[in-house]
Amino acid sequence: TNSASTSTATKQALSVQEDSATVDVVKEASQAVVSIIVSKDYSKIYGDQPTSPFNNFFGFPIGEPQVPQGQQEIGGGSGFIVSADGLIVTNKHVVDDDQATYAVVMNDGKKYDATVVAKDPTNDVAIIRIEAKELPTLTFANSDDVQIGQTVIAIGNALGQYRNTVTKGIVSGKARPAPAGAERDT
Repeated sequence: TNSASTSTATKQALSVQEDSATVDVVKEASQAVVSIIVSKDYSKIYGDQPTSPFNNFFGFPIGEPQVPQGQQEIGGGSGFIVSADGLIVTNKHVVDDDQATYAVVMNDGKKYDATVVAKDPTNDVAIIRIEAKELPTLTFANSDDVQIGQTVIAIGNALGQYRNTVTKGIVSGKARPAPAGAERDT
């Protein structure tokens, strides 16, 4: 009986320590995780469309499709700050639309315009820049040190709308291709 109660106490202590470690990591890292907002001015795209030849053909207006005016938020993603002067790493597929504009929302709600600096389609990685100073940063770790079974934490802009979402998982494999955002032949 004594070993059973000791085992239970050890499991509870480990659970508390792991939860505390996760909370501590999230508190520290989330300051450098940003949401990326993708916007587009559809009035520029649809503004040059010809009107329908059938509009008012039978004496009553059919009407044209309603064209959104001004910048419309069309998507989003996540990134993390890697230099205190505003360089941010994100996925290429997040910032791939050359006709879109990009903004970065910090963890504290502050918003900055962003410009795309570089895109790597092979690895689905991009670098964007905001004009800011003394930003919190994250550093890259050595991925060779990651072990299968190790706990990982993801912080980001889930589905482009849930900012500062946190989830935790387990490394299930290494050196696997990541086809997210990659074009596939059909």
